[in-house]
Amino acid sequence: MKKLSIIAVAVLAMAAIFASCKKEDKDYAAKISGTYLGTNEFKIETSAKVVITRSDDEYVTVQYDAATEEENTKELAPVGFKVRVKKSGDNYTLSGSSNIESVDGTVTGSTLKMKVYQGEIEIINFVGTKQ
Repeated sequence: MKKLSIIAVAVLAMAAIFASCKKEDKDYAAKISGTYLGTNEFKIETSAKVVITRSDDEYVTVQYDAATEEENTKELAPVGFKVRVKKSGDNYTLSGSSNIESVDGTVTGSTLKMKVYQGEIEIINFVGTKQ
């Protein structure tokens, strides 16, 4: 009976240790979601915007400012697919593609660097900070 009590105490102690361990937060999408303001190498004016919205723990939707100064539009162009978010060290990587468009980017701290391609042609080269 004494051995059974010792085993029971050991099992309870192990359960308490495992229960107290902090689980890693895998909701990467929530960590990078937000509005980023910065510059787009292909834009005439100096301000550009990218909006990242959480879809689920590992996917986001991305909208980017593709208008030039002459077009004077306020609408953001949506990427037509969910973009995957992965943790890579202290950074988060963004990637995704369709038959027409692809997105590659990184978020380091509050800085987003993102490129959008249509086929082989780079159409967006954005660098900005989270607001």
